[in-house]
Amino acid sequence: MNSRQKGARGERELAKVLTSLGFPARRGVQYSGLEGKDVVAPSLHGLHIECKRVQRLNLDAAMQQSVRDATAGEIPVVMHRRDHHEWLVTVHLDQVIRFAQVLLQAQGSSHPSLETAQVQATDQSVPLQESSSTDHRSVQDQRSPEERQPQS
Repeated sequence: MNSRQKGARGERELAKVLTSLGFPARRGVQYSGLEGKDVVAPSLHGLHIECKRVQRLNLDAAMQQSVRDATAGEIPVVMHRRDHHEWLVTVHLDQVIRFAQVLLQAQGSSHPSLETAQVQATDQSVPLQESSSTDHRSVQDQRSPEERQPQS
């Protein structure tokens, strides 16, 4: 099976998964140039879904593609899966609240704290280090306890 066929199969598979989760979806009609989206899910309006069904994913390149292909106001999202693994979703951290709002709105639910939450960017960087102490990779905050105190 060539990569184009595998990609199309992955897009159909993701559409079925999204539909089973309550978000009706279908594979986009990319070859006609009408939509240019991997997966179309009308209830998830506001997301640009980039579907990747590969064993070795260059996640940075996939996210850059999603950012490049997203229209103004759309949240770029990469939904990806390797063989024998579950589907994963990657979204920029500063877009997580908006992503959650789209999901909740699509389900006809609302959550007061999400409706009023705002993500504020600061110019402080937080040094992070990956830890491999378990099978799951985690990220640990390497700041001192004093640095972790909220600033007023």
